[in-house]
Amino acid sequence: MFHNHNCRKYIDVNRDIEEACMGDANCEDVYHDYHNQFAAIMASFSPRGFFVDFHGQAHGKNSTEFGYRIDKDVIDAARANGDNLDTTSTVDALLDEGASKKAC
Repeated sequence: MFHNHNCRKYIDVNRDIEEACMGDANCEDVYHDYHNQFAAIMASFSPRGFFVDFHGQAHGKNSTEFGYRIDKDVIDAARANGDNLDTTSTVDALLDEGASKKAC
């Protein structure tokens, strides 16, 4: 388990470093430490793993949201064009792998 104990009002590690730290060198050190630890954990998954990220949202809705590792620009483009997403999420990839193993 990996836990970020930093308050999101000071650093949001789920944002790009420019937005998360606004040029603050101490914040950037914390940001890099977090992402280095995260990368090490992800590299330890062999050959696959399951990552869950729990955190609050600023919009104030009482809801649970799931991320599927689909870039925001892909989602925004699909919405703007009225299209369905033509991409495979990480969840789809895990389900497909599981289904192919059951078929063997």
